[in-house]
Formats: sequence, C-alpha cells, structure tokens
Amino acid sequence: MLKALRLRAHKFGSETDGSMSVETVLIFPLLLWFYLSTFTYFDAYRAQSTNIKATYTIADAISRELNGVDAAYLKTMHELLHFLNNSAHNMRMRVTVFTRDPDDNNKLVLRWSCRYGNGGAGFLKHTQTTLEGMDALIPPSPKPDELVMVETFIDYAPPFSARLFDDEVPADGMLESGNSGGLMIGLSPTTFNNVVVSRPRSVNQVKLQDGNCA
Repeated sequence: MLKALRLRAHKFGSETDGSMSVETVLIFPLLLWFYLSTFTYFDAYRAQSTNIKATYTIADAISRELNGVDAAYLKTMHELLHFLNNSAHNMRMRVTVFTRDPDDNNKLVLRWSCRYGNGGAGFLKHTQTTLEGMDALIPPSPKPDELVMVETFIDYAPPFSARLFDDEVPADGMLESGNSGGLMIGLSPTTFNNVVVSRPRSVNQVKLQDGNCA
C-alpha cells in the first residue's frame, strides 16, 4: 500500500505535462497584482519625494525675503507648490513664523501664521496653542532665532486600489479613508505631510506685511 502511494507520488512529481491555458489563468492574476502594486508603491514614493523637495524649495525662498511677505506672495507660493508637484492631487500649505522664549523654558512664541488650500474646516492657521502642540516636531535652536516653518499636505490617491467584499466603493473607484469595510488591496488614500523649519538668511524675522492672509 505504501509502496503504491510512493510510486504515485513519484510519478506525480516527475510529471511534466500541463495545460498552457490553465496555467495562464492561475498565474496571470498574480502577475497583474505584482505589476500594479509595484507601480502604485513607486508612484507613492515619487509623490512623497517630490513634495518634500517642493517644501524645502518654498521654505528656502521665504527665508531669503528681505522685505517680508504678503498674502499675494504666499498665494503664489501655494501655486508654486502645485507647479513643483505637477499633480492633480489636492494640496495645501501653512506658513508660520515663530521664535522661542529663553526665559520661559524655550517656549514657542507665535509671530504670525497663514494657510492656503482646501483643507476643510479643520485646516486653520496656527494659534499659540496649536503651535505649542508641535514642539516635538520642531528642532531645537541654539538661540532664540525667528524661524520660518512651512507645512505642506498632499491628499494622495493611489492610481490602483480596490476593496473586496465591500458594497460601498464610490462610483469613481476611489476609496474614502473613512470606509473600513472589506479587504483592502493596495494602498489606501492617504495624506502626505511634510514640515520644514528654516532660519531667515539676511534678516532677523520674515515679517508679514499685511494681516489679511487666510
């Protein structure tokens, strides 16, 4: 009995016959998934890398201003963010100037803050309270410099994503971040957030020339 089973197992293992159509049906979904996932992850890394470079560019440009900035200038910087990313994804930007108070345990002190872009009701310019909440993200400075902080946000939607066993996928095929039903295949839509802090190059503080920014 065991000998017969061993012979059958050996014969099955050495069998080289097959059906191309059957094997294609079995392997094609795996190859397709591998190709689409590779493209999706590469595109996500590209979007993140491009956005951080754009954030550094904007922070550097603002830090070089000698006569301060105004609302029109900052709006142009937001347009530059779109141009550098070269993407249709929703983008928003917040620019904040602040310092630290050496007499109060290096507490962050807000000078001014502006924000541009569509971020919903929760996307506001910084207040003293919200700025203090970012203390852990801001590197320490050797002296109480007036610093420029540029925050950028890009709502990234992957080119390929799908959710199985879910009846609530929107008609446009894109998945809402709050939709947790089903099994996610690929990347979920996410928001890339980058923060860059820079010192003014030639002046003590980059001043806001008017208080009409958003």
